[in-house]
Amino acid sequence: MRNISDINDIQAESGVICTLLFHPDFILHSDFLKPSHFSDKKNSCIYWAIQELYKSGVDKIDSFNLSSIINSNSTVKKKMEEFDIRSLDELIDLAKNVERNTVDEYLIIARQVTSLAFKRTLYKKLNELQGDCFDDKYDLGKLNTKVYNEIDKIAEDFMLDDTVELFGQKYDSIIKEIKDRQTSNGNYGLPSKFPTFNKYFQYEKNELVVYRAKRKMGKSCLLMNECIHKLQNNCAVAYLDSEMSDRNFTERALANLSGVPVYKIKNGSYTPSEEQLINEAGSFLKQSKLCHMYDPNWTFDKIYTCCKTLQYKMGLDFLIFDYMKSGEVDSDRQYNSLGNFTNFLKNNISGGLNIPVATACQSNRKGDVADSFKIEQFCSTEIVLRQKTQDEIETDGEDCGNYAATILLNRNGSQMDEDDYIDLLFDGKTTTISEAKKQHEKKELPI
Repeated sequence: MRNISDINDIQAESGVICTLLFHPDFILHSDFLKPSHFSDKKNSCIYWAIQELYKSGVDKIDSFNLSSIINSNSTVKKKMEEFDIRSLDELIDLAKNVERNTVDEYLIIARQVTSLAFKRTLYKKLNELQGDCFDDKYDLGKLNTKVYNEIDKIAEDFMLDDTVELFGQKYDSIIKEIKDRQTSNGNYGLPSKFPTFNKYFQYEKNELVVYRAKRKMGKSCLLMNECIHKLQNNCAVAYLDSEMSDRNFTERALANLSGVPVYKIKNGSYTPSEEQLINEAGSFLKQSKLCHMYDPNWTFDKIYTCCKTLQYKMGLDFLIFDYMKSGEVDSDRQYNSLGNFTNFLKNNISGGLNIPVATACQSNRKGDVADSFKIEQFCSTEIVLRQKTQDEIETDGEDCGNYAATILLNRNGSQMDEDDYIDLLFDGKTTTISEAKKQHEKKELPI
C-alpha cells in the first residue's frame, strides 16, 4: 500500500541543491520554491542556508560559508546534526556530477520539488479532513466550510501566481494603491529631470520609457542625466551599460555633477578649485545607491539576474538600460530582435520585477528604427531626441536651447503633435542636458 513517504523525488531535490552550490544566482528564478518543500530535511536546511547566504550578498558557496550560516541558527544546526554528513566539502565535490548548467534545466527540477510538496501537503490535509468526517461536532455546513477554506489555503500557498480574482474583489486595493502613489507635489511615479516631461509622463513601475535618437546624438547623455537626477533624489538606480565602461561613465558623471569639462577630468588639467568640485562630486557618487555595470553582450538572463540581485541588495527603484541594439545583420532578424528586447524589458523586467525602466534605441540617418512597430507596441512612452537645425535655433531664440524632444507615443498621459517638441539645452563639454530657459512659441497654422 502506498503512503506519503512515496511522494518525493530525492534525485530532483539533490539536483536543486547541487546546482545552487555552483550557481547560487539561479535561486532568483525560483521564488516559488521554499525550504519546507523538500522532503529530505538535510536538503531543506542546505537550501535555506544557500538562500540566506545569497540574500546577504555572498555569491560563492563553500563549506566554510555553509557551516557558518547553519551554525548561526540553532534550529537548523540541530536538524543538521541528526544526519551523518561527513563533510560539506565532500558534498560539494559530489555535486559537480549532478549540477544543472542552465536556468531552464534547473527550473524543471525546482518545479518538480514544489509539485510533490503540494501533493504531500494535500495528502496530509485530506487525511485530517477524513478524520473530521467521524467527528459529531461537524454538521454539513461546518464541514463544508472547513473543507473549502483548507483546500483553498493550500492552493493559494502553492499557486499564488495563478490566483484569479473578480475585479470587485480587488477594486479597493487598486484604489488604495492609486492613492498611496500620490504625493503632495503632484507626483505619482519617479519624476523626470525635465519639468515639461512630467506633464506627459513619469517613470512608473510596470512601465517602459524608450528614447530614440540618431548615432551620437545624446541618448546615453540623457539617460545618465536622468540617472544622476534620481540619485540626487535618493533613489537606488541600476545603470546596465552596453556602451560605456566604468571609467567612461565615471568621467562623464563627474563632469555632469561638477561642471568641469570632461576633457579636463581625462587629462588632469583642472584647477585646484575645479579639483575640489570633482572631489565633491566623487564623494556624492561613492555614497549614492548606484550600480553601474558594463557588458557589451548583455543577454536576457544576465539582465534579469542583475536586477533581481540588486532588488535583494539595495531595493532597486529604477533601471536604466543603455541601450537596446541588435547584432543581427539580416533585417528580418533585426526586426524581431529589437521587438523582443522591448517586450522583455517591459514585461519581464518592469512588469515582472515591478520597477520603472528607461532605455534607448538608435535610429538611422532618416530617423527610422528597425522594428519600430513592435517597439511602439510594447513600450509605454517613446521620445525622439534630436539636435535642432540652425534655422530652428534662430527662429526659436537662444533661450530655447539647441536640442528638441518629441513625445511620439504616450500611453500614460497627454499626447503631443508630431511637429511639436520640448526645448532642451545640451552641453557636450559637461555631458549635461537640461530643460531650456524658455519654451518656443508654437506657431499658429494659417486658416
